[in-house]
Amino acid sequence: MSKRTKTSKKNELEQISLQSLLLDNWKLVATSIFKWSGFQSDFISDEIERRLYEDGSVVFFVDKEDGVEKVLRYAQQGKLNVYGIPTKWTVIGLNGYSKNLDDTNSVLIWNNKFRKPTLPYVKYIVANLVNIDQSIRVNVNAIKTPFIFEGDEKQLLTFKNMYRDISNNEPVLYLASKANLDNTFKAHNTGVEYQGKNLTELYDAYQSRLLTFLGLKSVKSDKKERLVVDEANQNEEFKNIFFASQYDMRKQACKLINEMYGLSVDVEINPLLREEKQNNGKLHNDNSGND
Repeated sequence: MSKRTKTSKKNELEQISLQSLLLDNWKLVATSIFKWSGFQSDFISDEIERRLYEDGSVVFFVDKEDGVEKVLRYAQQGKLNVYGIPTKWTVIGLNGYSKNLDDTNSVLIWNNKFRKPTLPYVKYIVANLVNIDQSIRVNVNAIKTPFIFEGDEKQLLTFKNMYRDISNNEPVLYLASKANLDNTFKAHNTGVEYQGKNLTELYDAYQSRLLTFLGLKSVKSDKKERLVVDEANQNEEFKNIFFASQYDMRKQACKLINEMYGLSVDVEINPLLREEKQNNGKLHNDNSGND
């Protein structure tokens, strides 16, 4: 394998590693926005959010055989109702467990009013974040090596080793003979300019888009003091709509679960986010008074 191919493979692995890290980080954020209460185990709350994040929906039920509350993925069975919503399904466990259920003995929970998972949009944003991050690295490395050298093979090998040391931030001193510094050697300035600030702002802008999609406060590039009043208000409205879409569907699921099983299940904003939400104003009309 050539060194160029090895370098390309290394860069590809680094991109995959960074993408995996960012996906994990954003999954943690997205699945920590809401906290459920009233279940037998906190695991139910966590699993609901994981399944809604990845699949867009999940089924909750109390197993009549052992009395245990369960939340599982499902496979649709039978026809849809007039609104295109499933009414029958088979829940499936990772250990081979399965059970046929319907809307009379279990509750189908949706992630949002579009009945879509959060993950695809997160993947799209993360792909752009990785691309920008790699662009910053390329730009910084280009500044560290602002010249293209022209010379014979022996000279180029010398300067190749020199710039390898420079890339590793090592001091470089070479004692060259007169023969190696003759007129056959040339250096060309690449004219690379630092773009770190612009790329960092672009990175922040993509993060802001994702935070807005999740209904959370945007990062510093979207601070209100940098926006006109109407634009700032519009940004808050978008955040409220995205958040309300998720919050309302979870509240609806709580109502159905409590009516079906006589439980006292509820969902609320993570206490770490509650103060921020309240400071930003009321999100939407909610008769439950939990926000």
